[in-house]
Amino acid sequence: ALIKKIMLNRILTGVLILAFFIGCSSTKEIQRMTFPAAEYDKLPKAGTGKARVSGEAFFVSSWGDAKKCAGATIYLYRKTSYTEEWFRVSVLGGKAMSEWDPRVKEYNIYVKADAEGKFEFFNVSEGEYYVITWYYWDQPQRNAYGNVIGTKKEGGLLHSEVNIANGSNYKVILTNK
Repeated sequence: ALIKKIMLNRILTGVLILAFFIGCSSTKEIQRMTFPAAEYDKLPKAGTGKARVSGEAFFVSSWGDAKKCAGATIYLYRKTSYTEEWFRVSVLGGKAMSEWDPRVKEYNIYVKADAEGKFEFFNVSEGEYYVITWYYWDQPQRNAYGNVIGTKKEGGLLHSEVNIANGSNYKVILTNK
């Protein structure tokens, strides 16, 4: 009976220590920098320019076939100190961040890609931008006989940085290859 009690105490202690470390290591969102209002005040708002940005988004799957990003949301984010931090920490680093300052929405645009993965932004102001999308699909996995034996999630982040001149037509291809 004493040995059972000692074993239960050790197990309980181990569980409590594990719970403590899991609680301490939980992913906490990173606080964004203060919104740089002075930097944004110098920029034109979204939809006030004369440039056009068009393109297409697609992945090349592990089997080598092109997966068009049909219906994907394509984001055009003005490159600023605020969005650079987000791009570095959250997009590339995969860390959660606190909510955007609502004022940033006035400078960014998003559209849906069509059935071919093509997209267009109109009335884009000159400047530097991030063009970003995320797209995922279930890729069939086959055995040596070609039979489907399951699926594997493929896809992920596609991005590009563009520098737009006023009145220009800019073409961007978002792909993993």
